[in-house]
Amino acid sequence: MMLFRYLSVAALILILTLAVWIAWLNRTSDAVRINAWSAFIIGAAGVLVTLLVSLKTEEVIVQPFPAAFVFDRHTRQPFSCPGLSEATQYADPGFANLVVPAFALVAELSKDRSALLANDDDELSNGLYLDILLRHVVDLLTRTFAKSWDAEVVRFDLPRGMETRYGEHTPHREGGEINRQTLVNLFPESAVLAFIPPVDAADVFNVLNVPPNTTVVRLPGGKDTRALELRNPFATVTISLRWHSSQRGIGRLQDVCNLPMSGNYDNWLSATYSISVRARFQRLRSGHPDMPLYRRWVDTMFSEIRGFDAERRWQAVKEAFQLYATYRRQALEEMMRETIEKSRKE
Repeated sequence: MMLFRYLSVAALILILTLAVWIAWLNRTSDAVRINAWSAFIIGAAGVLVTLLVSLKTEEVIVQPFPAAFVFDRHTRQPFSCPGLSEATQYADPGFANLVVPAFALVAELSKDRSALLANDDDELSNGLYLDILLRHVVDLLTRTFAKSWDAEVVRFDLPRGMETRYGEHTPHREGGEINRQTLVNLFPESAVLAFIPPVDAADVFNVLNVPPNTTVVRLPGGKDTRALELRNPFATVTISLRWHSSQRGIGRLQDVCNLPMSGNYDNWLSATYSISVRARFQRLRSGHPDMPLYRRWVDTMFSEIRGFDAERRWQAVKEAFQLYATYRRQALEEMMRETIEKSRKE
């Protein structure tokens, strides 16, 4: 490949040298002057067309997935499952994604904005938790990109739990900043988003580091939609949140949490939301040496937002339930063996 490149450059230089030399020898000829400019224009057009054809087609990445909350229709507080933390994290995914969980946000809202929690209107509840999901996404982005837009996220799944560290790739990449208040101003109807985080977390959640020349805008949508878009010369990223459906009850959480079959769970609401993340990379910069950095930026962002995927969270609940069921069965079998052996000795 390198040899071909060198030979191509040498051939180009030779052809240009011969063309200039012949044109110079015949510089008084009107025909040569006219045809030389025509040949230059045709050649430049040919080069331009060849470059455009050589570029990659415009790449678009779209990842849709569901997010879910389960909460009390009266208090708006999320469901909690004693003995199975994964089920609690399914009902309140803020726990698992290291952002301010829904139970803390609802508790804060109940202090000064009791009107939001004053009745059992399911539509109001759906809108409240749509804004909580928006708040979760904003918190997650500001935490992930707290040090740099070229963030590095390291996770270790250990017996004591999941350990997550947010850092940056080296060398440090200069970029821009989007203040949290800018994001808050895009959604003035969201009281949840405007709530100031605890003092010890303010530095983490207050600034979103972004690539150079990146702007953020809100996209138009109905009352059941929240969408924002990050734009820069290399990529355009769209994050869209939309209420999908709701139904009363807790579904199979009743089984994995070992709750009574005769219980009444109609006071709980299971709400599902659609998250769609979309990235469009600029075709004219597809071969730019910095493009891999922007792809990594998008990959990191999408990977972190995918932590709210309700299907993945439910799979984690089922795996944990099966693991705990195995432990309980083994413990019961061991206890039965000990009882049998003891009775035989007697």
